[in-house]
Amino acid sequence: MDDEHALITSARTWMAAEVAKGRAFEDIRLQFNAALPLLCSLYNAMDTPDRDKIADLCDAIEKAFARADG
Repeated sequence: MDDEHALITSARTWMAAEVAKGRAFEDIRLQFNAALPLLCSLYNAMDTPDRDKIADLCDAIEKAFARADG
């Protein structure tokens, strides 16, 4: 649970930026929850310095969702 908590905490910047863009929080939450298992796996596989790039990972996943939605 500690890794998941750290991941969620570090992803707050991304979530706040999405809210600032005018996206509905519920949509952001659903998207984040759908990606959370993948994010946790990636986070656990990373070295500590790379964990500072969580916002970049979230952004890449957002773009992948957008492409999947067509």
